[in-house]
Amino acid sequence: VVGVWHSIARVAVLLAGHALLLPLMLVPVLNAAYPFLAFFYSAAWLAFEYLDVPMARHLHGFREVRAALRGVRPLSTGFGSVLGVSLFIPLAGLLIVPVGVVAGTLLYADLKSGDTILISRV
Repeated sequence: VVGVWHSIARVAVLLAGHALLLPLMLVPVLNAAYPFLAFFYSAAWLAFEYLDVPMARHLHGFREVRAALRGVRPLSTGFGSVLGVSLFIPLAGLLIVPVGVVAGTLLYADLKSGDTILISRV
């Protein structure tokens, strides 16, 4: 039940973020920045998406996932960017999605072990 709720909320956050970025396309000077901002927002969302899967399984809330990603911001940006760029390749999603879930689980295990940051609730 927690996983389903988190999935619905994550999709709502993705759509809301892109809806907020969409008006940038209408402003002549700022429309050049839209693709970069949309990619980096999507990369941050992908990092959240794939780290939330194992954390929801262990009943962690959104705040804890956000705190974990904020604690390792360069790592989370790189993680989401690699997933985002990998999904540009046609049909690569068939392989990248399972790899992303495994990578998110390994990231969660690393965060939980205390090597990177401590997650408050076990």
